[in-house]
Amino acid sequence: MDVITAAGLYPAAAENAVEVIERKGSGHPDTLADGMAEAISRAYSVYCLDHFGAILHHNTDKLALLGGAADVAFGRGEMTAPIQVLVNGRITTALGEQSIPVEDIVTTAARQFLGAALPLLDTERWVQVRPRLTQASSPGAVTTGANADREASRQRWFAPRSLDDLAERHRLFSNDTSAGVGYAPSVSGNSSPAASRRT
Repeated sequence: MDVITAAGLYPAAAENAVEVIERKGSGHPDTLADGMAEAISRAYSVYCLDHFGAILHHNTDKLALLGGAADVAFGRGEMTAPIQVLVNGRITTALGEQSIPVEDIVTTAARQFLGAALPLLDTERWVQVRPRLTQASSPGAVTTGANADREASRQRWFAPRSLDDLAERHRLFSNDTSAGVGYAPSVSGNSSPAASRRT
């Protein structure tokens, strides 16, 4: 992989006379989809903490919001087709033998978020939530051989037998949201971590 740095090529934002950014309003479908994905993640995380004492692996950020249809005229409007919420991604549906009511959590959180964001919308009638979540193992999972059944293997990320299968409980590591991670020996020459940067 090539690492390209742009130090010195672009002036800092504070040095520009004008800064142009894109911001979508609170009712824009992109804003609603992002907020709904976060609301679902928070609801799932709270459930896991309450029942297991740890947050199980989940990815609910691949959410799509299809706007339905409405008959609109001056001074009035009426929904004619429901809004579709497609919740795509991966989520842990059980810890060992203890199942998690994923569909209820996802549906309730999505409707509550939309109801708060769009208070005139009847979310029971005009919102269809379609969870399309999988428990497929993480890329790079080892499914055969000596490493397949060890604790904290990637194969168990979305199908943990117990909390011991959560890799982050055994060692700290960076996930795919890390922009960069560094390690260097200390000045004295021993091998203690000197710095780690994440964004």
